[in-house]
Amino acid sequence: MPFTLEQLAEEVFTLRGAYNGISDDVKELKHQGQESYNKTERDKTELIDRIERNKTELIERIERDKTELIERIEKSKTDMIKWMFVFWIGQLAALVAIIKIFFG
Repeated sequence: MPFTLEQLAEEVFTLRGAYNGISDDVKELKHQGQESYNKTERDKTELIDRIERNKTELIERIERDKTELIERIEKSKTDMIKWMFVFWIGQLAALVAIIKIFFG
């Protein structure tokens, strides 16, 4: 069935309208995709910053706890040496007393 010139013009006009609609949709989707990408990049940057802050805080906390632990170990060593000295003096006094009893 042959088309008339008016029918062809109407069909071309309809197709152009559909093309323009699709073109607008593609532009909108591209814009939305770019906005989504930008938001993702901002979120990524924010997360990296938060991770770095947490990492810094964690390192500071570990250093503080490490220092505190070293101080506690040194104090316990000092206490241990003090008690060892008291024990040795007690042992020496007991040995001197036994020697005095048997030989004195």
